[in-house]
Amino acid sequence: MTEGRIGRIYLPPPQGPAAMLGEENGNGATTLAQPVPLPAGCEGALRFTFQGVATDPGAVAELVWQDVHRETLRIDRLPIQRPPRQRARTAATYLRPVSSGLIPHRLDQTPPSGAAWVEVRFHLPAGRAVIDDVSLKRTTTISDNDMLQLDATGKPFGWTFEPEGVVGLYLERAAPDQPLHLSNLGEETSSLVQRLPVQAGATFRLTLRGHTTSPVPPSAGIRWKTDVPDGTTADPVLLHIGADHMERHAVTGTIPEGVSEAEITLSLPPGAELWLHFITLEQFHPVVAPVIPLAHAPGELTVTEGSLVYDRRSTAPPPTVEPSPAAETGLVRAKTRSAPLLHHCGSCDRATKLVEPAEVRTPSGRAARIGTCRHCGNLVIHLGVAGKETASLPPLTHLLRNRARRTLLSAGSSSPLPTRPPDSAREDSLIRVQGIGPARARQLRAAGIVSRRQLARLRPAQLKQMLKNVSSKQAAEIIEAAVQISPL
Repeated sequence: MTEGRIGRIYLPPPQGPAAMLGEENGNGATTLAQPVPLPAGCEGALRFTFQGVATDPGAVAELVWQDVHRETLRIDRLPIQRPPRQRARTAATYLRPVSSGLIPHRLDQTPPSGAAWVEVRFHLPAGRAVIDDVSLKRTTTISDNDMLQLDATGKPFGWTFEPEGVVGLYLERAAPDQPLHLSNLGEETSSLVQRLPVQAGATFRLTLRGHTTSPVPPSAGIRWKTDVPDGTTADPVLLHIGADHMERHAVTGTIPEGVSEAEITLSLPPGAELWLHFITLEQFHPVVAPVIPLAHAPGELTVTEGSLVYDRRSTAPPPTVEPSPAAETGLVRAKTRSAPLLHHCGSCDRATKLVEPAEVRTPSGRAARIGTCRHCGNLVIHLGVAGKETASLPPLTHLLRNRARRTLLSAGSSSPLPTRPPDSAREDSLIRVQGIGPARARQLRAAGIVSRRQLARLRPAQLKQMLKNVSSKQAAEIIEAAVQISPL
């Protein structure tokens, strides 16, 4: 924050908290900036996205590209949209009731040569603004003007009409945060075309978000241009947009060999309508990454909008330590002591060292460590054992059965097994009561109640005074649960 004021505003679900920029009275400038270092060899476009609205028409978001000496090389600006229904309200009172309708903003730019830093900056000459979900990352998108923003003449920049001089194709947008409405009232098919250079052999993905209600649906596709001398052409890609109210449509494939240019086409037959949010063409080389689940459960898992972020770094080899002459002759012996292996006990909410630990194989085939808590005597199972072959471990059910048999045999011997401490001495006894967690157990122990039997003898009014934020009904239910576990 270089000037002005920033606060927090809570938007209706599912958005949650967001940043509120600007003074309370709407006067005075506000600037919020964050410098971001660019990795060495950063190539390709960067995508800058955020959601927001501003009351002042001069509010902008900027990408300030800088070299290693923090000298400015270039500034790219993206105006922050005003709320669609802002008319007579003032800057100080308008944003709060309608700030949940944030408008998505996006800017794709390639860093200039020599850029080592980029400063993300939000500037308000006056008024207020709400900003949320700010992101700056590399993008695989090669298409331009994906949301078909219109210029002053009402045409989407970066796109051309086909055929030229088409009549009857209308494009209009009701509000900045609304989809573009395309309708063809002419007598022939009209298309929007964008030509892009592509790399043969790379993977492409054409994605369109939009819907139609026309009986004759529109379509999108890709036409490939080859450099083969004999005039051989590659088969085009066609993406149908059916009237099934599904907004997201996508097709993925490999760019054919010999192709150097692609044409994205968006075609509307006579009488067709389309409400379009965006259409993008991505080009990338996929990377296969293993996915290791941390837990197993019956059913199916569906993952959407997944992403993988990684860095390529050359790691230096670990330093080698030359042995001393004394160590070589055996006169010095290194003594090492490993730290005790602790596990969390869910019963007493403590980090504990297991008694009689053993490594087993669970019914789902995972390695686990099992033992007894040294504080409360309850069974503790910790999933995951590093460096162990699961097939070589004994089954968990066999170990539990053997321990139960050993306990019964030891019960009749002359040397009885060590007994668990009584309820009055066990700190975890209170947590077993329904409605009592670690926090409430600590409150009860501070009041002198350390066992379930003592808790069962209380009256609801007494328990209500010992615990915070507990009603008389809840206190009675807790006492009843304690009585069922530890009868008087």
